[in-house]
Amino acid sequence: MSMSNGTPCGMNGNNRKLDRSILFIEKVFLRRAPETLRGVELFNMRLLRDLGELGWNVRVPADKSWRDVFHKEFGGVSGVEFVYAGRMCVIKWLWFVALGRRHDVLLVGNVGNLIGPLVCLAGKMKKAGRCVLIAHRETSAGFLKSLECWRGSCVVIAVNGKIARPFAEAGFEVRVDYGIMNAEDFYPRRQTPGGGAAGIVCFCVVGMLDNSWKGADTAIAAFRKMPAEVRERSELHLASYSTPPGFPESNIVARAWMPASEIGEWLRGMDVMLCPSRDEEVMRETFSQAIVQGMLTGLPVLASDLQVFREKLDKGGGEIFRDVEDLSRKMQELVLDADKRLKLGREGRATALERYVWDSSVFASRYLPGQAHEEKSA
Repeated sequence: MSMSNGTPCGMNGNNRKLDRSILFIEKVFLRRAPETLRGVELFNMRLLRDLGELGWNVRVPADKSWRDVFHKEFGGVSGVEFVYAGRMCVIKWLWFVALGRRHDVLLVGNVGNLIGPLVCLAGKMKKAGRCVLIAHRETSAGFLKSLECWRGSCVVIAVNGKIARPFAEAGFEVRVDYGIMNAEDFYPRRQTPGGGAAGIVCFCVVGMLDNSWKGADTAIAAFRKMPAEVRERSELHLASYSTPPGFPESNIVARAWMPASEIGEWLRGMDVMLCPSRDEEVMRETFSQAIVQGMLTGLPVLASDLQVFREKLDKGGGEIFRDVEDLSRKMQELVLDADKRLKLGREGRATALERYVWDSSVFASRYLPGQAHEEKSA
């Protein structure tokens, strides 16, 4: 088995003992650690840290390749414990769940057929009193079936209504409740977003743009369709690529992968966010942290006609485009209308602050047993 019980990160000399316990199962942690952490991975890392600081004892099974990552991220954080094993093998982790201690909560970090048997076994053996699932992706019939043994003691937090629907139809308690962790990093620049000193309006696309479904090609085509005199007043910034491509135009700029800590400041140098993603058979937008980051920064948004974007712009903040020609027209309009950029940016920020800011203490009080009572009693 070669499973080692990692020392709880940040445990002090007093051997702090916690009464409330969580078993956190996330399919990504059971695989080899990626070179760069993105999206859901960063969310889960911050969530673990927050739960430890809130007084929960969180146990996390993980592939041993995560050891250095966790040591760097969680040194000094009490209450978070990692259990390591070699390359992913479902039988090993079934053994871990079967022989492991009971917890107050089974917290499942995402849907996934890989972890379905673990979730099912934990329910059948009553290894936790409650299951909380954060669903970032659409479920499969197989994973949904693995939740059956948790019926009546499971709540699903879905990142959008489409993801929530199959769980609700199957009779589970479901909430659409999600946001970004580091909202405080995203705020508007102080000056009116009317373009730079030279009157240049900067458009941006944010995401792992090596993925074709992110639609960088749509943004480039729309930018090139704008009249020459409008393009001369504009720049298109593409962030980011593993290997940035080159373009003949000096005002189309692609950059290498940007650390998460730099995105907020970079966005404050932009004027308009483009979200041109398109759904493919496997890859699709489910929440889009990028659009929320842009909205919080006060950027007007032009987004493709996807549900995940429509629901975020339903109170203003931007516009939906139908095709390349429509996007190009809307881009041109925003280049020429600084007041509209400002108005849409303010609307989007108000919506994002109201709906899409994650607070782990609020999450705990809503969904983790005992937390709400203790907070009221404090």
